[in-house]
Amino acid sequence: FFMTPDNGNSLGKQMGMLLGFAFLTGLGLSHLLQMDPALVPSDLVITSAVFACFTGAALYAPDGQYLNLGDTCMSELSTILFLELLIIFFKSQLLIRAHRYIGLAFFCRCIMRTTQVMIRKARARNGDRYFIEYSLDLFIIFVAFLVILRE
Repeated sequence: FFMTPDNGNSLGKQMGMLLGFAFLTGLGLSHLLQMDPALVPSDLVITSAVFACFTGAALYAPDGQYLNLGDTCMSELSTILFLELLIIFFKSQLLIRAHRYIGLAFFCRCIMRTTQVMIRKARARNGDRYFIEYSLDLFIIFVAFLVILRE
């Protein structure tokens, strides 16, 4: 996506790369179906509802209110990494649940911040043409939220 030049002719190539990435990500997530396939629709609905709510909150918030969440997200990311290391050595259910909920909160903040960044860039450029880049960002957050919810 980022290596293709941004001329008027590369839109189809970038869209094809995005669709290929989405397809391969779906193939990589096939192990989640082996746990309990009956829960997949409810997990998708929950993830979509959370995604819609936090995107709506970012859209209706005053301009740039959630741009400062980057600092909070980075400290949460280091906490998640530290919890991952602790889970390797101590198999505690408390640590596993703390990791899950901190991860869900992290991705909720990422949804709001990414939406605000997209809005800011679109306003600064009088309509942004880089929708494929933003689609990729939001897709990665969506899949990561779904994986954490599913674990």
